[in-house]
Amino acid sequence: MPGVAVTLTGPNLQGARQVVTDDQGFYRFRNVPPGSDYTVAAKMNGFRDATREGIQIFLGQEGTIHMTMAPGSVAEVVSVTAESPLIDISQTTTGVNITRDLFETLPSARGFQQLTTMVPSVTLEMGDHDRRFEQSPTVGAGSAPENNYIIDGLSVTDPRYGTSGANLTMNFVQEVQVLTGGFQAEYGRSTGGVFNVVTKSGGNAFHGDLFNYNQNKDWTPDNVERRRNKELVTFANRTSSYDIGGSLGGPIAQDRLWFFGAYGPIRQTTYLGGTVEAGQVASPALQREYDRNADVYALKLTLTMSSNHTLVGSLFGDPTERNGWLTPASVGVNADPAAALRLERTGGHNVGVKYSGVLSSTWLLDITAGRHSQRADLEAATDAGKNAPLQIDETLGGYYRGGFQRVQDDAATRDAFAAKFTNTIGGHDLRYGVDVEINNYTADLHETWYRFFGPSAGFASYIQERNYFVQGEGTTNNVAWFVQDFWKITPQVQLNLGLRYEDQSLGSANNVAIAGRSDAEACTALGECRIVDSLRLTNNWAPRIGATWDPLGTGRTKIYGFWGRFYEAIPLNMNIRAINGERYIIPQFVSQVPLSSSNWYNATGSPLARNGPWTVRRTSTLTAITPLDEDLKAQYEDQFIVGGEYQFRPTWNFGVRFINRKLERIIEDIGTFTDPADPLALTGYVIGNPGEGFFGGPFDKPKRTYNAVEVTLQKALANRWHLTSSFVFARATGNHEGLYMSGYDQLDPNITALYDIPSFLPNADGKLRADKPAQFKLYSAYLFDWGLTLSEGMLFSSGIPISSQGPEIVNGYGDGTIFLRPRGADGRTSKFWNFDFHADYRLPVFPQRGERGLSLVLDVFNLFNRHEVLETDQDYIYEGMTGFGAWETASNLDAFGNPKFNSALAKSSFYGTPILFQAPRSVQFGVKFTF
Repeated sequence: MPGVAVTLTGPNLQGARQVVTDDQGFYRFRNVPPGSDYTVAAKMNGFRDATREGIQIFLGQEGTIHMTMAPGSVAEVVSVTAESPLIDISQTTTGVNITRDLFETLPSARGFQQLTTMVPSVTLEMGDHDRRFEQSPTVGAGSAPENNYIIDGLSVTDPRYGTSGANLTMNFVQEVQVLTGGFQAEYGRSTGGVFNVVTKSGGNAFHGDLFNYNQNKDWTPDNVERRRNKELVTFANRTSSYDIGGSLGGPIAQDRLWFFGAYGPIRQTTYLGGTVEAGQVASPALQREYDRNADVYALKLTLTMSSNHTLVGSLFGDPTERNGWLTPASVGVNADPAAALRLERTGGHNVGVKYSGVLSSTWLLDITAGRHSQRADLEAATDAGKNAPLQIDETLGGYYRGGFQRVQDDAATRDAFAAKFTNTIGGHDLRYGVDVEINNYTADLHETWYRFFGPSAGFASYIQERNYFVQGEGTTNNVAWFVQDFWKITPQVQLNLGLRYEDQSLGSANNVAIAGRSDAEACTALGECRIVDSLRLTNNWAPRIGATWDPLGTGRTKIYGFWGRFYEAIPLNMNIRAINGERYIIPQFVSQVPLSSSNWYNATGSPLARNGPWTVRRTSTLTAITPLDEDLKAQYEDQFIVGGEYQFRPTWNFGVRFINRKLERIIEDIGTFTDPADPLALTGYVIGNPGEGFFGGPFDKPKRTYNAVEVTLQKALANRWHLTSSFVFARATGNHEGLYMSGYDQLDPNITALYDIPSFLPNADGKLRADKPAQFKLYSAYLFDWGLTLSEGMLFSSGIPISSQGPEIVNGYGDGTIFLRPRGADGRTSKFWNFDFHADYRLPVFPQRGERGLSLVLDVFNLFNRHEVLETDQDYIYEGMTGFGAWETASNLDAFGNPKFNSALAKSSFYGTPILFQAPRSVQFGVKFTF
């Protein structure tokens, strides 16, 4: 019905918005802040007023609210509680919106990243493998550094590594939107997922909270085995912490200017589990600890200059310091104090501003600008540590000796600007704009360390020295243009056509060295490279094609399909290490003096200063500055999705979809071998596209294919309970894990070791970690009317594929780097499940339905204390093991000089044994006052 006046009001909206229905009776409100309890009211002379209440608006989604008006008196009003739309029939995006009302009723470890794991195909399992990923999820077969993290419209992705670069406690968050695929041309710089977070805002009434969440190490079982490294057993860490803080929001001027402010200092002590030889009992004297102090804050101002123009300013940060026993998770307490006690400073600050304007009834404008900054400082925490180098005993599971002579003082910034327009032309919604990011990383790092391997190739002792320096600056300028047409062909059919163009310009303080066919040998062998100011990666066209069909025409059904291309935003690690340049010299020292784990090291200096004489067997000198292929092209992935959704009854939603993701091109450093006297010796690198072009052509083309079927069943919060569940069947195959190399624990985006030398590629093609025939998730909650909320989060998962790996011995890359048999061909780890529990009791000191409330909160993680195996030892052989000499004989070496599989030779006695178990039960108790 045309000419109906429709009004939208809500607690997250300054003032009221009004529109009039068009000739077909349609109406639309744009740029509505996400939130709950919205009301839509319709008014027209001669008809009864109609009102829909209790509407939920989700971040980044479009919903349909049907209004029915009947003839009658003007004084009559028909008011009903609306059924919030659960299906966005206009989008092909896969993922989940996690609202404040949802995450406040579920088990939570206090960070927004933990709750993202309720989304199908999203996990934090790599955080168990490597604690650098504790706050960085993986999506499908993508690696953790492939995501894009956005808070209040500003990308907070770590500029250097591509991981999550900012943290917020859940008390500061309004909504988390997780996009796992199929997203429109507005979003880019991701071959994984997009994690979009909006912080809370003020309102016309004052509101806020005070909270205190605590953990105590005595609430976690003691002496629970967590990791093994050959003969060493490490017990699980335990944590004591308090997360105390508060927030306040409200009006400075009603319907004009709002504020929200929050501060939450986190003080945490982690007690590392003891380490003993297998079969022994941990001693409390062996336990170590470190402190983590973070000051998390957020501030937001919302100004409505008029009903059509809004300005939002946002400031948030998480400066963090860790001090104490900071060895890698794979090492744990397997270290001497001087080598393990370190001081680390991370975190940073963020500032952003966003303007939203309605320029006309058919023309909208959004402008955002901001800066993300973070730091990465690391040094020894003691004088003893500063006076001796790190010395790693590879014959004793990588035990750390000596000290820690690394000094690191790094800083990163990202300046961002975006302008996005929206026009309505007939049945077309056109969204177009430009998105610019200027990324900068300044590095100052230097370190020397040693590795002891025991006897090797006819010598009684072998020590490898590593000298490493990286100092300078790396920059990348990313510019993207996009256009997206949401074309409503009929009321039930929509075609989404998008095109995104991305341009990346790579640079450094030392400019950029490039090489091609004409000067390949002069550059890679003699260092006579061409130097340019920067290298631009162009012609990065990313089309997105999607279609949706609402077969019943009710807004409750959707059948959809999507195909699209997604380009990686290259993290600055490549710029700073390879383009700017680094010095990396690896001499191999050998001796006929038989040394052991008890006498090879030097607690006060270099191990070479004792137990000599030493002879240099080989020195690998890596190129100071790595040239780029002059024809370098950007890394990208293609996605194909087809699926359907059905909303049945008012609050239930069922969905099924098939997802295909295929990595089509990568950027990696490619090894060069230019010493005619030793053709197997690595002499340098060039950065190119493996499998393509002059430099990459001789290498195998990278492969990573992910095929999955996702089935979802959700129930929105109604009648005091809600449920979110999913089942995923996934197959992941290929020879490329992504921007992280797990067997080598190497976080070096685009310059991992995979294409350093040809010996890494044989047998590397096979089942990847994400290959899981079954993964089931179930999150649910029930809210009793007398103040108690009970909820759970359950995960059941297949294990990961198992491989047979060995060491690369020619160039010193060491254990876990080559595949003796096809990747993932040796079975998989056992199935496992986990069950988390949450209880929230609102004390009867205030009215149950009032704004004020005092609650006691209990979270129990791994309630049943499950202790299944998550990973097994995949070193079929390793340097220093008994009998390794037979694997090094000339008759058992492959064409690259490394061991090849031989079932007649003895394998490691540790192969296939558990190296990682589930974390034990932990408990978090909190008190929360809301008003």
